[in-house]
Amino acid sequence: MNKPTQDILNTPVSRESTFQWLADAIPALACYVDSSLRYRFMNTRYRKLFHLSEKQDIQHLHMPELIGTEAFAKAEAYVTKVLAGEHVTYEIRLPRPGEEDRILQVHYVPDLSQSVIKPNHIIGFFMMGLDVTELRLTQANYQKDLVQQVEHKTRHLTEALDYLKTARDLLVEQEKMASMGSLVAGVAHELNTPLGVCLTAASFLQAESFRIEESLDAGTLSAEQLRAFLRQSQDTGLLVVSNIERSSALIQRFKELGANHSDETPTEIKIDELLQDVIMLAAGYLSDSGIQVHIQDFEQPHLITYPAIISKILLSLIENSASHAFICHSAQSNPGIWLEAHYESPDLVLRYRDNGCGLSESGKKHIFDPFFSEKRTSLNKEICHRQSTGLGMSVVYNLVTQALSGQIRLDHQVEKGF
Repeated sequence: MNKPTQDILNTPVSRESTFQWLADAIPALACYVDSSLRYRFMNTRYRKLFHLSEKQDIQHLHMPELIGTEAFAKAEAYVTKVLAGEHVTYEIRLPRPGEEDRILQVHYVPDLSQSVIKPNHIIGFFMMGLDVTELRLTQANYQKDLVQQVEHKTRHLTEALDYLKTARDLLVEQEKMASMGSLVAGVAHELNTPLGVCLTAASFLQAESFRIEESLDAGTLSAEQLRAFLRQSQDTGLLVVSNIERSSALIQRFKELGANHSDETPTEIKIDELLQDVIMLAAGYLSDSGIQVHIQDFEQPHLITYPAIISKILLSLIENSASHAFICHSAQSNPGIWLEAHYESPDLVLRYRDNGCGLSESGKKHIFDPFFSEKRTSLNKEICHRQSTGLGMSVVYNLVTQALSGQIRLDHQVEKGF
């Protein structure tokens, strides 16, 4: 070891200078303040913060005066706590005239007396302050950038959402127009047949009446010709009446499709009695088809609901099953309908199913569409001997969703009814 190094190591170093050297090595502000708030020690960083030279005596400096009245007002509560024996951590902004304010993260540690007379008496406190100005500035800038990014993303998402809403509204309008077109086409198609029959029959009857009148005027009308004309008139009249009735029924169903049931009044009923009444009303459909109806016991004895609307719904379902479910070759030999009801407060849940031949894929998709009928779309012409308007399930859907504000769901199984 060379001599200069030996001289340095052998030089006596005071306790105070060693402490000062250690305090200056700390990358933070450090000082000691006694209980009267007079400074007893400062490291170099603390001195530089307040522009104090290394030789300047600090013993006469008072903490409120040095850091400023405003800053001390913010720190006073924490000083009180540390002088009461608490360890304190907080952040404070120090205003610097002519310079940028500094943000300090301050730590106070109480100094306890070792005196026998007053043990654990607070005689002052150590203070260490980390300058976090740049850190907080960085965080603030990052937060600002983050807020701007969020606002930017939010703006783009809002624009995208508005676009989607506009697209949705457009699709809804297009769907409405398509449905209206289908509805109008269905009405025209359904009315065209019976009205066409009526027109043809009326035209035929008119032509025959002119022919009979000519024969009568010419004196050539025989009794047999008159009887034949009368028979034709009777048959034509029956044909016209039946087709007019069919048109009337179609128009009535069409009215039900858009009917407003706001005048219906809720009534307290027994659901099992209502179901029995519906079966009695549907006796014609059931007896003709040999369909047996099975009703599950209902646990709720009384219920306040709309009996007329529920009756219409169930009658339409039974009519639909009788007209569609059991007229194909694959239908059950023992046709049946099952009605189940239970109460899920505040809703009544009805489950309807039959063991008929089921629905096609098209039927599953369009069953609630106006004027859709499996009979018209089926390739098996043998099952088309009954008339069908295709409005039954549309009426059911509207009654459930509009009149009752409920929901209807098709739980289908191919070849097993629903």
